[in-house]
Amino acid sequence: IVNGNDSPPCSWPWQVSLQRVGKHYCGGSLISPNFVVTAAHCIESYQYNFDFIDIVLGATKLSAKENMQMKRKIKRLVLHNHIFHEKNDIAIIQLDRSVNYTDCIRPICLPEQDEVFTRSDLCYAVGWGMKAWDTTFSNRLQEAKMTLWDTQKCNSSIAWNGAVGDTFLCAGYYSGFISTCSGDSGGSLVCQANDRHWKLVGISSYVAKGCNVPERPVVFSDAKFFTPWIQNHT
Repeated sequence: IVNGNDSPPCSWPWQVSLQRVGKHYCGGSLISPNFVVTAAHCIESYQYNFDFIDIVLGATKLSAKENMQMKRKIKRLVLHNHIFHEKNDIAIIQLDRSVNYTDCIRPICLPEQDEVFTRSDLCYAVGWGMKAWDTTFSNRLQEAKMTLWDTQKCNSSIAWNGAVGDTFLCAGYYSGFISTCSGDSGGSLVCQANDRHWKLVGISSYVAKGCNVPERPVVFSDAKFFTPWIQNHT
């Protein structure tokens, strides 16, 4: 995340780190004791060989052996049967063993089908991705307040100009000052609902090359669109 802030420990307890041979490469969100949602592009190339991938839960600093961290392997991957990235950048990971919830490991609620979030809602993106284009991933979990964009506006000539499909949503800033970056993919965009609960609104999908580019807000898979599919497969 570019121009975000350090997250206080355990403030986003559903956020997980996908690690390849012990190194972070993507994020994900815990939605139940044994299921994680992430982006399809984080996992599709490993769908027949995921033994070397760890799911790390409860972490704030990746390098530290924090005692609240928990590690799981993948039991099963569910990719959307129409994998066209342009449309369905979402995947479900079944953990090899369920996790017990703690202060630092809790699931994120899925949105209700009739729930609507707008630019006035409080939303955050979180991740261990790059803090500037072409650097290393962040060791400390970062958080950034994000403003939801109207998809029509996001697709207008001032932004992505028609490139954003109807299974996606946009969030961020016109200036591009704050954005997600490489390594944040698969992580969550969460918004606070009227009942004060946080809801999964987006799954980090893609961002302009260079990350914090003006007129290119961040693009997330729309969690509400995929909620029925998620519920069918978990």
